[in-house]
Amino acid sequence: MNKQIDKMLKHGIEESNSEWAAPVVMCKKKSGELRFCCDFRSLKKCHVPSFFLCLAMEDVLDSLGRSQAQIFTTLSLLSGYWQCQLDPATAYKSAFVTPSGVYQWKRLPFGLSAAPSSFQHLLTQVLHRLNYQIALVYVDDILVFSRTFEEHLKHLQLVFDRLKTANLTLKPSKCQFARKEVIYLGHKVSKKGIKVDKSKIETVESFPVLKTEKQVRSFLGLCNYYRKFVEGTIPFEWTEDCQVAFDKLKKSLISSPILAYPDMSKDFILTTDAIGTAIRYFLAQLDSEGKEKVIAYGGRSLTEAERKWSASEHECLAILEGVKTYHPQSTSPLVEELTTSDIIPIEIGKLQSECPDFCLIYEYLKNNTLPNHKKIAQKVVLEASQYIMQDDVLYHQYQPRQKGLRKIKRFIKQLALPRTLRNDLMKAYHDHGHFGFDRTYQSIQEKYYFPRCTK
Repeated sequence: MNKQIDKMLKHGIEESNSEWAAPVVMCKKKSGELRFCCDFRSLKKCHVPSFFLCLAMEDVLDSLGRSQAQIFTTLSLLSGYWQCQLDPATAYKSAFVTPSGVYQWKRLPFGLSAAPSSFQHLLTQVLHRLNYQIALVYVDDILVFSRTFEEHLKHLQLVFDRLKTANLTLKPSKCQFARKEVIYLGHKVSKKGIKVDKSKIETVESFPVLKTEKQVRSFLGLCNYYRKFVEGTIPFEWTEDCQVAFDKLKKSLISSPILAYPDMSKDFILTTDAIGTAIRYFLAQLDSEGKEKVIAYGGRSLTEAERKWSASEHECLAILEGVKTYHPQSTSPLVEELTTSDIIPIEIGKLQSECPDFCLIYEYLKNNTLPNHKKIAQKVVLEASQYIMQDDVLYHQYQPRQKGLRKIKRFIKQLALPRTLRNDLMKAYHDHGHFGFDRTYQSIQEKYYFPRCTK
């Protein structure tokens, strides 16, 4: 611990007299080295959460499918979080206590609840207009993909230039360059598609017989992460048949098929089924030889109320859930639709930049420019943590607070609607039907945001 403190005093931490004092935990890395971590659970209780959506595997599939990528590089940043500077005005809250004294961080430490989203936000800005086009970002891991080796060299240079401009440093030992297949987010990515990482298969093969509730949850968590690779998985209760179901799940994960990349120029095939206590569905396309290739598997168990429905209603529910799950969530303003009419013009970004409600946040996220007035600048930075910029269009991140809301809808991306379009929005929803305040407001919340919308 003292050796790492001496090393971090040169650039990462400084001595402190702060009343905040988090305990220190030394965690072992895969390499056998010890990672210096602080237990910030007490700080988390009084911290205002910030949200920035991280990459989903569906985004990986879509982006790689559109690019028809065949060459891949994975890049990892050297002590990624520590390359992000903390605000000196609030750094005292990051103080931690050790046998040699009290210190506070000058750089973003591991353990802060906002650290992943903050770093994801940073790299998304650094790779603006490259993200989802030639690269994908997940916190401090970057995947660069191309169709040819020559094209790949150009793409790598673009990414390197951006990282150099932002003074971000890579860790060469954790980077893989110009490979035909790489491991990314626990999956093996290649030109053929995506499949389970072999190291995870070994984990499944050696998984012990489940004896505690914690072990059950751990194994089901692994199964849920890779559920899109498993065909025909049905939910089960822990009864005398659990061992059979347990072995079946292990076998399904080990023998998982390769998922194909989606081709947006071709038709999709949605196959659904209802099996008594659950529904399932999978998305597929025909390849050049006319063979059906699976893109993703999905499904869920039926609720207690749904189990009372008829067989035909179960079949209809499976279709609805399948369509809802695989419906494309485009970020382009040209495809954003209202209930009865499309009023979103192509210059939506320009309108947002001119709107008094969003102009300062828009300028900050796009050009990293803040107003000269200190208090106004601080307010902009604070509010901007709830927004993201994609293709020069501003979106608001919304977290519903209703109890029992399914995790799949925990975060909603809302278009930041300029003042010039709000009357048209209200008219469109009003003319569509008189559904009352609550239902109309909830429908608008699913897509759009602007201050004082409730009023």
